[in-house]
Amino acid sequence: MPPLRVDLQDGFDGDEVVVRLDGARIFHGQAVRTRMQVGVAEVIETPVEAGRHRIEIHLPQRDLAMQREIEVTGAAHVGVSLDSTGRLRLAVQEMPFRYA
Repeated sequence: MPPLRVDLQDGFDGDEVVVRLDGARIFHGQAVRTRMQVGVAEVIETPVEAGRHRIEIHLPQRDLAMQREIEVTGAAHVGVSLDSTGRLRLAVQEMPFRYA
């Protein structure tokens, strides 16, 4: 099974974060905070079968949620950030994210 890696990246500041894959919770973090030196707060890895999957990100304290269908054919990397306006942003790519 190919690995799915979810990187919680920029903008997290003591947030509660719940990540679900196809309805199953794969992460529930309290006080998630971005480490400014590397631009990452948390990394979640889970094996996943190839095919279409639904990923959901929920920040209950901010009343924010996002879901997206992703296609996994090999290793998949999902980056989740909060932008400067407080909106969730999600990027999906086949290669790992590059950090400073």
